[in-house]
Amino acid sequence: MKIGILTHHYISNYGAFLQAYALQRRIMDMYPDSQVQVIDLVNTKHKMINRAGFLRYWRSTESLSNWFDKQRQAPMFSRTIRENLILSPRVRSAEDIVRQKYDIVIIGSDEVWNYEDKK
Repeated sequence: MKIGILTHHYISNYGAFLQAYALQRRIMDMYPDSQVQVIDLVNTKHKMINRAGFLRYWRSTESLSNWFDKQRQAPMFSRTIRENLILSPRVRSAEDIVRQKYDIVIIGSDEVWNYEDKK
């Protein structure tokens, strides 16, 4: 069986990563003979907001040292995602997801239902 997980896995946020990782591992434990992938669908708007957040310097709340530490987090998240999640080939639309021929797609984040977000 081929199982896809649709979630915001690429956001540089510990909770988002842990949620995607834990869900994927739990499904793999439940269905050990299945192919389980996090669907690599990236919302362009979210990705740009996420990257811009790392570049901002909040003079009133962070020191320059904190800002440099923050700059090291984005590559760390990217590396951690690549090393720990089993990702599908990159998809850009619902049609691309259909072409992946999943038997089951599990929605792993409430944010994917946010109809206010347009690509």
